[in-house]
Amino acid sequence: MWADIFKDAGWESPKFINAMLDDGLVDDFYTHEVAEVRLDKWSSGRVALLGDAAHCPSPATGMGTSSSIVGAYVLAGEITKYTNPKTRLGGDDPVAAALDNYEKILRPLIIQVQDHASGFWVPSSPWGIVVFNSFIGIAAWLRLDVLGKYILREDVNWTLPEYDELKELKLR
Repeated sequence: MWADIFKDAGWESPKFINAMLDDGLVDDFYTHEVAEVRLDKWSSGRVALLGDAAHCPSPATGMGTSSSIVGAYVLAGEITKYTNPKTRLGGDDPVAAALDNYEKILRPLIIQVQDHASGFWVPSSPWGIVVFNSFIGIAAWLRLDVLGKYILREDVNWTLPEYDELKELKLR
């Protein structure tokens, strides 16, 4: 597959294709598609998905580990809040209610993370790839490091919740 895609790519592609397929220099070549997980729901009953299993952002976001850690914190906070005997939130099944609320709280952040990487920054058409590569190539040639502030933006319209229930657990 890769040999067909890159056969006319120019530069050193024939050398790489030959090394990959013919001359035995590479006996364990491995490749995998870049993917992003977008599920409609992250839980069912009392079972929840977390991190990459629930909302794996594209590697282009640079947010895989961060969103997983934030997700674990929100999930722990919601379960602790909803199963707290003092508050009795969630009715007959507080865990299922906590999982629903975990998703309601976290999904807006994850949508922003995933949407940031789509479009121009992760082109999906041949023309989009040409435009993207040309843009990045020109920026690199001109040493325009100011592009980083657009690529690596940190402003999101989301606030990390605080969980008093988790603070109480630390004190015990």
